[in-house]
Amino acid sequence: MGCKSAPRPLVVLLEKETEVLDEFYVDFESSIPSWDISVVRKFFNSHETVDAGFPHLGRARLDGRCHDTGLARDYPNWLTPAELQHHLGTKCFDCAEQSDVDRQLVYIYRLCPQYILALIRTAYRHQLAALRDTIWQHIACEASMRVKIPVDGFKTYLLEFHMPFLTLRCSAEAATDTHSPEGEPEPWSEIGSLVINCEQHKGLCKCMVREANVSVAVCGWDSNKWVCWAFSNTHSDPASCNEEEPDEEDMQEDYVGTDGNGPEDGLVIDTSQPIWGARQYWLRVVDLRMRIIHKEWKWLVMNMEQKVKAWTRGLGSKQREKAEELLEWTLQSMELLNILSEKLGMTIQAFTRFEGDKRYFLDIKDSRAVSTFDSLQETFEKLLGLQKKIMRLERSCDQTERIVQLLMAKVGNRISAETQEHSRESHKVNLATNRVSQQMAVLNRKSTQAAVESSRTTLVNVQLFLVTTPFVLALQYFGAEKDIFSFEKNPRTFSYAICVLFCALPLLTYGLGFLNQRWDKFSRRWFGKSKSEADQDLTPVDEEFQSLTAVC
Repeated sequence: MGCKSAPRPLVVLLEKETEVLDEFYVDFESSIPSWDISVVRKFFNSHETVDAGFPHLGRARLDGRCHDTGLARDYPNWLTPAELQHHLGTKCFDCAEQSDVDRQLVYIYRLCPQYILALIRTAYRHQLAALRDTIWQHIACEASMRVKIPVDGFKTYLLEFHMPFLTLRCSAEAATDTHSPEGEPEPWSEIGSLVINCEQHKGLCKCMVREANVSVAVCGWDSNKWVCWAFSNTHSDPASCNEEEPDEEDMQEDYVGTDGNGPEDGLVIDTSQPIWGARQYWLRVVDLRMRIIHKEWKWLVMNMEQKVKAWTRGLGSKQREKAEELLEWTLQSMELLNILSEKLGMTIQAFTRFEGDKRYFLDIKDSRAVSTFDSLQETFEKLLGLQKKIMRLERSCDQTERIVQLLMAKVGNRISAETQEHSRESHKVNLATNRVSQQMAVLNRKSTQAAVESSRTTLVNVQLFLVTTPFVLALQYFGAEKDIFSFEKNPRTFSYAICVLFCALPLLTYGLGFLNQRWDKFSRRWFGKSKSEADQDLTPVDEEFQSLTAVC
């Protein structure tokens, strides 16, 4: 067993292992930048620093067996990066204490920089090129299903299977896998959501659409001497799902094929009954993985179809009232369907490319291998059916978008027509108000002219009163039989009386006006009426009369 070592912070680890990455990914000096090492370095830099005091939980499994004896080396169920490096660094052949390793399976759940460095440090020279391609394609989420044989150098073969896909899980279930056990971020982000009827939660549940990825690569130089690297990034952690130690009599499940969920899905490989042929094993694992991936795609696409049909059914008056909401949902669905079509298209393209590599397996006479090819072909046809269904959903959403836009345009035209009608009615009211205002202005001008004429008449009457009153008073006094004052009634005293009255009447008028002003001030002081308010109560005739009084 390997001894455990405390994990180092990732920043320190990167600083010390830069030369290891360069040596591993660069075979010779070149002026052309290497995309492979760029992807891996970006992956290293995107991970958080691992706390040195936090225990590094194991997420790797190792199985090594001898072809002649069938014996397997003894490994822990789950290995940390340090433990994996220790066991991989042990000699595979001519080891006195343990059996030889002709067939080696390396399974890692959620590949991280520490596991990558453990693989790099312990890989044999003839495995370097294959391990390079396997690591960077898994990190880059590439889709590939190929057979690679180098033209020159040491004759080896590489059977590679890299397949990204999408999963649909309830948000409560998906939240438990947001972070890896080391606190590292989830490599694949959430790309959408669907609200579906969940049987587990007995009602509507928000489900997240998340990316997943599986890589299986078999590299060897003989049909019975090979190594298999399997990297899995799925929604459930097999290390936490299977915590109980299996009994020796129980079936020992091969995690390379099913992530520990084989018995539930009816798909399983028993490691106690190993498949020794590299090609047969790779075909069997790929068949299991593709059947699981098809189930994931089917669950997602069928729920998406059900949701699209529910939203687009009818487009009646009820949907017209929420046309804007329907349009927004349609655009989101079209974006999600575009991603589904792109990801599924990558899978189908990889399958199509593999048609030419099938000749590498034609000499296999094993009936199980033949049935495996038939199963792969059946899975491929099912995926083609799902792709056509996605295309129909895209056309349906596109048609729904056009219908909703027409509905919104119709509603907009109706609102615009109503607005124009209201504008015309308002314009008519404004015109009528303007005409009434003009008529009121004419009446006000006539009223003002009448007031001016009345003021002029009043002025003439006052002047006439002031002129005639002295003569009238004098004539009444001198025409009376009895004398009131002690002076003689003759023309001279008559003239004096008229002169006195001419002077007394204006003075009397002025005095009365002065008393009236004093009374107004007294009234405002005691009754609280301001001068401005009193002035507002005056009519133009009153103002004219006051001015006449002042003149007099």
